[in-house]
Amino acid sequence: MFNLFRRKSTPVIDSSAKLAELLGAWYDADAGVQITPGNAPEISAVFSCIKVLTESIGMLPLNLFKELPGGGSEKASGHPLQALLKHGPNDYLTDQEYKELIVAHLCLRGNHYSYINRTASGRVLELLPMAPDAVTPKLSDNYELTYDVQFKSGSVRTLPAEEVLHIRLWSLDGLTGLNPIQYNRHCLGLAKATEKHGSTLFAHGAKPSGVLSTDHALTDKQYERLKQEMELHRGVANQNREMILDGGLKWLQVSMTA
Repeated sequence: MFNLFRRKSTPVIDSSAKLAELLGAWYDADAGVQITPGNAPEISAVFSCIKVLTESIGMLPLNLFKELPGGGSEKASGHPLQALLKHGPNDYLTDQEYKELIVAHLCLRGNHYSYINRTASGRVLELLPMAPDAVTPKLSDNYELTYDVQFKSGSVRTLPAEEVLHIRLWSLDGLTGLNPIQYNRHCLGLAKATEKHGSTLFAHGAKPSGVLSTDHALTDKQYERLKQEMELHRGVANQNREMILDGGLKWLQVSMTA
């Protein structure tokens, strides 16, 4: 198992750099759209909030301290974990990037998981982030905590709790943190649906939809010519073009204005 996780040139576990690809998890919103950890940051308020949180916490110092015999504490500069906290958990992430990744996982998933890569003697070599959706915590009837990890190959392996660093938001079961995106999907869905409606409206010249009506039957040639005429009036750049209606055609607005 140690050799399976130990990283040589590329990590065995997906580091979740592309949050939009976390196994395709999605949540239906009342507004009729799907909210995912990948598209939620497309909402400017969500992106800004996550950016402020990740960068603010990422720049904070993180140090290891040891207790002194007479009381008080001092920085454990010589401890191996201090080097991981100060210089980065592995050779492809800095300490700030790692802290930012943890906060991003908490904001978008409610949980962060890192594999604790140790030597045979138990010394921690590195911390390897795992995609939150690829890890499932499980608690047995004997209250033994384990983690099922799905690898890129599709295989699933079970890790003991001492091999996984699990940071969670507040929880209802003491096992997994609440997912902010899932619990706010209806609010986020409304924002995304409103954004989509506005974009569609302006893409069609900021005009409400309607129909062309006539009492006469159109020939195929007239119908095709009318379609070409309508295409000339699509888009914001063409919104002031005058439309010429002949053959008894009338424009009827059938929806409310924005």
